[in-house]
Amino acid sequence: MDFDTDLEFDLDELDDDTLDDSDVDFMSDDDIQTTRNLPRPIRHTVAARKRQYINGLKKQALNELVKELPAPDTDLYILSNGSGGTYRVLGKPVAFEFGHFIPVLIEMMGLKAGHLYISTWTMNRAHSLNILQTVDSGQVAHLAVMTDPYFLRREAAVANGLVMGIMQRKQRFVAFKNHVKAIAIANADETKSVVVTGSANLSSQPRAENFVISCDLSLYQWLRDEFFEAMLNA
Repeated sequence: MDFDTDLEFDLDELDDDTLDDSDVDFMSDDDIQTTRNLPRPIRHTVAARKRQYINGLKKQALNELVKELPAPDTDLYILSNGSGGTYRVLGKPVAFEFGHFIPVLIEMMGLKAGHLYISTWTMNRAHSLNILQTVDSGQVAHLAVMTDPYFLRREAAVANGLVMGIMQRKQRFVAFKNHVKAIAIANADETKSVVVTGSANLSSQPRAENFVISCDLSLYQWLRDEFFEAMLNA
């Protein structure tokens, strides 16, 4: 299993908590703000299910932590090791980031012409290119990406490339005051799915992060309808 993200650790791409208050004051930039909001807080309840826990603090490669998709009745909880940017030793990735779940889970699902929803505050160039590659490879037919306007301002070159690529591929993008970190993937007829939520953005992560993986179809449908499609169509 291979990742198309040979990143060097770059201080300019440290996660957002390392920035000063002026850098993250995204409320002050009126030119890129939208009035798009969820009409109310929303929640989704499922029956009590099994839970599995993986401590990734001593393991670093994502494919060492997640060898197969969890059963639909099982949620998988992961703590990452916070080792920083992705790099390789003898050709193998020895760290992982939130964005790496996308190619790994798509491969596990054997996805063809599937659905991919992504929500993040910001992202780096490597993950933006990987997102577009999912469409070019034919694995994803329906792509939707949602970010915060902060991404458009702070990472203008990356954002421009991503948005142009999404538009050229006739896919969807929207920016609004958004801090949700979620990836939702489904097969072509949306009968099988996987959802990952967590604390991290699709960027370099020099600190420990938490993730939850679920293959519960009702969770995917709820996120799709009540969050992603609601905000895309607002």
